[in-house]
This record gives sequence, C-alpha cells and structure tokens, in this order.
Amino acid sequence: MILKSIEITDLTHDGRGVGHQQGKACFVEGALPGESVSWSMSKSHRQYDEGVVEEIASASPDRVDPECQHFGICGGCQIQHLSYSAQVSAKQNRLKQALQHKDIVAENWLDPITAKSWNYRRRARLAVAAPSKRQASNPEMTVGFMQRASNQILPVESCPILVEELNQLLPHLPSLVSSLSNQQRESVTEIELSYHNSHISICLIADRKAPATALPRPPPEFLACDIWLKAKGADAVLIYPNNKQPKELQPKAPSLKPSAPPGFMQANAEINAAMIEKIDQLLQLNDEDKLLDFFCGSGNLSFPQAQRAKEVIGFEVDQAAVLQARSAQQPESNISFRSADLFDADALKQLRSVVRKATAVLLDPPRAGAEALMHELVKPKPKQILYVSCHPATFVRDAQILVSKGYRLESVGLLDMFPQTMHAEVMGHFRI
Repeated sequence: MILKSIEITDLTHDGRGVGHQQGKACFVEGALPGESVSWSMSKSHRQYDEGVVEEIASASPDRVDPECQHFGICGGCQIQHLSYSAQVSAKQNRLKQALQHKDIVAENWLDPITAKSWNYRRRARLAVAAPSKRQASNPEMTVGFMQRASNQILPVESCPILVEELNQLLPHLPSLVSSLSNQQRESVTEIELSYHNSHISICLIADRKAPATALPRPPPEFLACDIWLKAKGADAVLIYPNNKQPKELQPKAPSLKPSAPPGFMQANAEINAAMIEKIDQLLQLNDEDKLLDFFCGSGNLSFPQAQRAKEVIGFEVDQAAVLQARSAQQPESNISFRSADLFDADALKQLRSVVRKATAVLLDPPRAGAEALMHELVKPKPKQILYVSCHPATFVRDAQILVSKGYRLESVGLLDMFPQTMHAEVMGHFRI
C-alpha cells in the first residue's frame, strides 16, 4: 500500500477531507480541515481521487473522539470526529460559498439556530432482514441502520443521536418483528419509529401485501406504543393500540386513537420550535395578511401563523397529510388546507388567482426544492417569501430565480437540524 501525504483544507458535502495533489482534488475519508495526513487511494478519476486516511501527522484542534462505537461503519453520521462548534462553522461556510458562487448577496446573516447535539432525533427508519441460513441457530431478525456505502445492515442496540425514548427500544426491535405472524414477519423490510407529544408510534413497513392481523400482545417494552403495519399498496393498519397495555400502565385520561401513523415531521423538536419562533420574527404577520404555506405537510408551520394572519391556506402534495391537517383545524377557523401537485407547472397555474391575493408566502419543500413554484410566484410577486430548505443546493438554485426577478435576500441563516452529520437546512427571507 502506497501512502501519500496531503494537507486538508476543506470538507465535502459528505464529510470527507479535501486536499489537492498534482492539480487534482483528493477526497480523504476521515480527514479534517487543517490536518496533515497520510492517505491511501481507493479510486482514481480523471478530475479527482478518493481515499482513506491512514495516519495523522498533525491533527486539527477541532478533532474529537466519536461518541458512537459504530461511527465510520454506520451510514448515519459523517462528522462525529469534529467538534460541534466546528461542525456548525463548516456548514455555514458551505452555504456562504454556494451563495457567493451564484453571486447572491445576503443583506443579513442570521445566527445559526442550534440546540443540543446529541439525543435529539425523534424519528428514525431502520432496515430489517431475515436471518441467513448460516444463522439457523439464531432465527431472530436483524434490525439496524444501513452500513456506509453498502447494502448490508448494521445491527445497533444504541444510537446516541436518537431521543432516549426511542433509543431504549432498539435492542428489542428484533423480538418485536419475531412476535408477528409468519406472513407479516416475512414481509417487513423496514421499521419507522417516531416520538411526538410523549407518545411512541411504530410503523412496520412491508414490501408486499401482508395480512392485517392484530398483534395480541407485543413484547413488554412495546406495550405503551401504537404499532402499525403498512403493506405495499395499502393504507397503514393499527395492529396494536397502546390501550391494550396492562391496566396499571394505562393513562388515567382517555385519548383519541390516531387514524393513521404520524406522517412527516421535523426530526429535531428543539430546532423545529426555534425555527417557528424565528419565522414569527421575520414575517411579522398581522390581521391584514393572507399567508400561503406551500408544502405545508400536516400544518407544522401553518397553525402557528394562523394565530397572527387574517387567513392561512396550506397546500400539500401528500393527500394523507392534508387530511391529517384538516382533522386538526378548528371549525370556522381562518386556516384551510388543499391538496395540489406543487411540482407541476400546469397545476400551479390553477392557483394564480389565490397567489395574486397573498401578501406572504411560506414554503418548506423536500430536497428537490420548488423550482416550478418559484417561476409561478415571481409573476404576482407577493411582498415577502420565507423559504425553509432541507437542501442548500436547491435553495440556491431557487433563490437565483427570485433574485433575478427583483427579490432581495434580506436574511439567511443555517438551521442545524441534524448535528453529527453534514446535512444542513437553510432559512431564507426574501422581500420585493
């Protein structure tokens, strides 16, 4: 194995160190900016090389010991070896570079919105696999996260980024799957965990049709959970409601049972709350404002703004989320929800009369961004647009459209929704 020395100057979007040799960029797994390392090449391409750090000659002062024993193998986290303050700085710098590259000037940089960097994640999806023939003596299912750059499952019994309420369930998930009927057990390929309003919901995701057989009694660790089965091509079915738990563990006050498992929700509750507060400060809506909330989900951002605006209309692609939002709204309230294909230009044309009357727009699209919507918004030009993005690259692309049509990027800032990863979210406030 031939080792090469290199100086690391930056981080890639997936947390690898960046250096340069003989005119080529080199992406080095495990290296950090400011370090001098020896590395081995794993792949060579025309314009860049890839490799792994082997020795650290001079370590960065921001290097720390990873908290998780699976770091480097699990595909979830990329930068546990970087101090948290340096993580935030790295993400902010990448955002600044991306905007500068497209000549987009932010008039004001907001302070990064941060919270605790561990035990923050309140939802997670794990993979499930049946035991192989070599595991005949141990027929229990394998449940865990996908390994980095692999289709193999890494069994985990503890994850330091999950909230403790979910973390304590991890060791018992194989026994939960094993407690299902044969057809259910053989069809389940994923498990989605969520913790919201002090309640745990578990959705077992099947890759084919599976009988909606009730689960009479799960392992004791799951008695206080709602357990759903979501078979391919079918609605989720509640196979175990938590009111079947022993009487001494039941809540004293009755509660309405949900009609569906939780849909999309922000994984980091603290950052979500801080984001809503910052949106209030930036939009400053009053009883004369009409707000349109695009990609509204089940109303995470819509409901808080309805307390301030004259009217709020939420638009969402996912019909199930629209129904969930409608079920939460009060009769005769100033908020309503509509289903619409927000990626289709022709469908967006049908909303022009509504957009024309809006004074403010709020949007929180998926990673694909909202390019088609941007082209539609710049025609009536609502006076302010607040864009929450989970992918800086598509945010910058969409911001270009707004800026080219006369909008100013009045404020922009980082939302660190996922500490220990290179994933970054952005909030941008545009005014005409």
